[in-house]
Amino acid sequence: MASELLTLGVGAQLGYQFSFFDNRFMLDLIMFAPSITFYEFVMDVKGDSNFDVAEYYPELAEFLTEQFDWIKTIQNEEVLEFKGHTSAVKGGARLVIQLGYRF
Repeated sequence: MASELLTLGVGAQLGYQFSFFDNRFMLDLIMFAPSITFYEFVMDVKGDSNFDVAEYYPELAEFLTEQFDWIKTIQNEEVLEFKGHTSAVKGGARLVIQLGYRF
């Protein structure tokens, strides 16, 4: 089994920092922090199984084989292979409040 997850995020933040008690305590208010992130996921899975689901859970086995055709491959004790690749671009924003102490 081999999997890879690659991410790259780019963003900026805008906010204000307040200081209290002789600049010892800091309060950061990040009010606007837009970002865009690129995701890429690659998966390669191989496997086989000799567990008989129908013996222990017959109703579940019937439901799953109706919904997912590839499960019949597992029931016949054949090797099941999945190979896939997906990528996406997502955007977002956040609000952050941080409290800090300066030594």
